[in-house]
Amino acid sequence: MRTMRRIGFVAIALLLPAMLTPLPAAALTQQEMDWCTNPSPGVTLDQQIGGCTAAIESGRWSGSKLAWAYNNRGFRHFLKGSLDQAFADFQEALRLDPTDAVAYNNRGLIYGAKGDVDRAIADYDEAIRLDPNYIFAFNNRATVFAGKHDYDRAVADYSTAIRLNPRFAEAFNGRGNAHDARGELEAAIADYSEALRLNPDDVDTLNSRGFVQFRKGEFDRAIADFDQAIRLDPKYAFAFNNRGIAYQSKGEPDRAIADFDRAIALDPQYQAAFANRGISYQAKADFAHAVADFDEAIRLSPNNYANYFNRGHARLYAGSLPQALADIGHSNELNPKSAYVALWLDIVWRRSNLPSQLAQATGQIDMTKWPAPVIRLYLGDATPEAVFAAANDADAEAKQAHICETNFFMGELALQKDAREEAVRLFRLSAGDCWSTSSADARAELRALGANP
Repeated sequence: MRTMRRIGFVAIALLLPAMLTPLPAAALTQQEMDWCTNPSPGVTLDQQIGGCTAAIESGRWSGSKLAWAYNNRGFRHFLKGSLDQAFADFQEALRLDPTDAVAYNNRGLIYGAKGDVDRAIADYDEAIRLDPNYIFAFNNRATVFAGKHDYDRAVADYSTAIRLNPRFAEAFNGRGNAHDARGELEAAIADYSEALRLNPDDVDTLNSRGFVQFRKGEFDRAIADFDQAIRLDPKYAFAFNNRGIAYQSKGEPDRAIADFDRAIALDPQYQAAFANRGISYQAKADFAHAVADFDEAIRLSPNNYANYFNRGHARLYAGSLPQALADIGHSNELNPKSAYVALWLDIVWRRSNLPSQLAQATGQIDMTKWPAPVIRLYLGDATPEAVFAAANDADAEAKQAHICETNFFMGELALQKDAREEAVRLFRLSAGDCWSTSSADARAELRALGANP
């Protein structure tokens, strides 16, 4: 599943010259000056760049008093995606004024955009040293820390930006993302809600809050956020995709498919929407459409192990065991550390009358985390009672999902032993009121057995 999550916000202030005296008639017009320092709506980036160039070439400013024009022009180049030209302008601004905090911040943006995160952080450090109240530098450094998965530092920097400006919606949004990444869903929702109070029409933040609500299992609240994002931006493909995921999790595959259709119409290259629609078709036992969607998802993202895994499921339930084995086997090759792929590969091996290789697979799997207890059950090293005990979790939702998965995989073991009635009983338990991918698999297995899901 995929959601659009805004990683960070880059911002610099457009600068005014330190001193403005009457403009030479032929050298620099007031319009050019306005384009560079305070452009009105409708003025193109090229016009803005031209205005800054005219200011630079006018000879009106020199030395450190000219740095502002290079900063402003560099920012417009940055907005155009001309990173090398932007970098050159920020370098020149720093040559003219080595104490220019804004230029350090701006050059940090370029380093960050080019993936040189250590230099980006060093520039933000220097900008903050020169101006300890520079909120944009704190915000941008936080974004880089988040990109490095250093969420503690990211939260600290976003918090400083918020302390310096309690109305800085982007810092609340960024801190919400960092809290989300740390699994602090309530804190994330609180930050997104404050960002939305400050900026109610921010569709990205609505989408982000909706997805966290979804992950909490609060599907109706999630759908309400996605609805609002779509009302504000009817072409927002990510919100259609995410609302579709929520509808699918509510057991409404037709509404989900309608949303995935819309997301794909808006973005025909949206591979996650194809994959999600395939999952919804599979939930309806429409395996032909499911396989077709997974085919397209694989074409768009050939190294995504989950797409092969899902297509393998669809082919398995459609009765194409050799193709299912090939797909799930390839998924395992792409991601040999996935415990779930290893479990399913073991199931398909056994159905194909091939020897299990699950014991060898454990060498690359983290056996300290769930679903490692299920793997031990399959290897004969754990009892069902021990697995149910291990399914316990402080998070009630996680505990419920673990129990559903335990019932499902025990149902698969019962099938391998030709204990059909026991398998049906266990699959029905898994297919009950439980948000877990295993519940959808359990319904598919029940249909395959001719039992009422």
